[in-house]
Amino acid sequence: MVALHGLGRADVAWALAQRLLPLARERTHAISEAHLACAAEGEAAGVLHEAIASVCSEGTAMLRNGLCALNRFGHTSGWDGLAGAAAVFGAYVRSRCRGKKRNHAQELQ
Repeated sequence: MVALHGLGRADVAWALAQRLLPLARERTHAISEAHLACAAEGEAAGVLHEAIASVCSEGTAMLRNGLCALNRFGHTSGWDGLAGAAAVFGAYVRSRCRGKKRNHAQELQ
């Protein structure tokens, strides 16, 4: 949901949250539910925001620094957050590339 906010699709993040948060109340603990509620609002750890921005940037140094910072965040929390963002990025690119020649870099500019 954080990645959706980063892509300017807060509407999709909120629609997902409306379905996800009631399930989270029943199926997970309060801390996970709180993290999901924050993600629905586009809020997350700064390192996740930095990693998402670094993935979208052209500079390799920013990518390296962002991923190194993410690696130090929690046991697997940083990577878990980036995995969710990667799933969103993949869906976003696929939705923009239907029926077109696959040139993702050019289409995202």
